[in-house]
Amino acid sequence: MTFWFDLCHPPHVLFFSPQIRALENRGHRCFVTVRDRFQVKDLCVLHGLDPLVIGRDYGKETAAKAAGFLIRTAQLVRACRGRRLSLAVSQGSTYQVVAASLLGMPSVFMTDYEHVFLGIANRFATRLFFPSAIPARILRDRGVPPSKGYAYPGLKEDAYVHRFKPDTAAFSRLKIPHHSVTVVLRAPSVSAHYRNPESEILFNRVTEALLTHRGVTVLFLPRSAEDGLNLRQRVSRLPGRLIVPDRAVDALNWIWHSDLVVGGGGTMNREAAALGVPVYSIFRGRTGAVDRHLNRSGRLTFIENESQIGRIRVVKRVRRTVSGGQSDLAEILARELIRTVSGHA
Repeated sequence: MTFWFDLCHPPHVLFFSPQIRALENRGHRCFVTVRDRFQVKDLCVLHGLDPLVIGRDYGKETAAKAAGFLIRTAQLVRACRGRRLSLAVSQGSTYQVVAASLLGMPSVFMTDYEHVFLGIANRFATRLFFPSAIPARILRDRGVPPSKGYAYPGLKEDAYVHRFKPDTAAFSRLKIPHHSVTVVLRAPSVSAHYRNPESEILFNRVTEALLTHRGVTVLFLPRSAEDGLNLRQRVSRLPGRLIVPDRAVDALNWIWHSDLVVGGGGTMNREAAALGVPVYSIFRGRTGAVDRHLNRSGRLTFIENESQIGRIRVVKRVRRTVSGGQSDLAEILARELIRTVSGHA
């Protein structure tokens, strides 16, 4: 069989790489397409993938995003026609499920955030995969029939976090003083459909609060080069130390070596939770079931407004052995992908 994976965001590379390896180890082939956005291409290189680049970032304006959707979907159809692909697989790629439908092939739409375009996915995808932390009733309320949904155990981060091995030598090259409190900071997305300006205001206030302390080092993981440049200029006079990478980095390594994480998105927050690192979410879009689950279990703290910034404990932490992740999740997902093709034949 030949499985087609469409990767549109950096976390997709980490999530699908072990599934691709699991399928290839069974003798199957994998064809990978990516959207030229953020560090997706660079991360593919880091993880040994050789993708076909199709499409780009279409910006945050609704009209441009709509036009981009049509353009990239058509490009995917052209690129995949005649390749004899068995199954299309993605994490939230509406481009791919529509393209797969036009090509007459089955598709799997995975998501760990129920407030995405489930209407499109439910109409065009053959099956929907989601973590068991999302109650089945939520999917049913969104029109997903039980026969179409598959709840996998754990969280998507469990598919790869267990493979992580800390690289102390690589991190030491940042030359962060031992006494410094190290904070990994991730900005909210300004182009996602769930964008909320409150997240951006809160991000600015949190950044200023962190860098007001001279004993703090902030490791900022930007979504684009422009993000890093803008932040450098805005906080240049604050006493704290700011480090912004100029290329894709091993974010898991940064998270593990940090004392805490403050994130305006989803995946990086959940990676920190899986690694046992204190994490604070400043995401102000609609809260997903997975984040509520992590909050209830004490693995993630919500910062919902400026008055709650004081909840962030800027202190050194004791690092323990890496224990996060579920070693067989990638294998479980790979087997379920194969069953999907067999059931559709």
